[in-house]
Amino acid sequence: MNTTHEPVAGNWYAHKSGKLFKVKLVSLKNNVVDSIMLEHIEGSRTVITKNDWHELRMDFPGANKTKTAY
Repeated sequence: MNTTHEPVAGNWYAHKSGKLFKVKLVSLKNNVVDSIMLEHIEGSRTVITKNDWHELRMDFPGANKTKTAY
């Protein structure tokens, strides 16, 4: 499943494995996302492309939840 969420600098995300990472920087080229710098919970940083971002397997709060009537 590819992600359709766009990266937002300053937001935290979680891999399907539960490992947390933060989008540190979103680099634009001609007003289009070109690359994204991720900072992992342990402090390491990685730069990925927009295509890589859309291939990440992430878990989003509220995704695949069924509504419960109260």
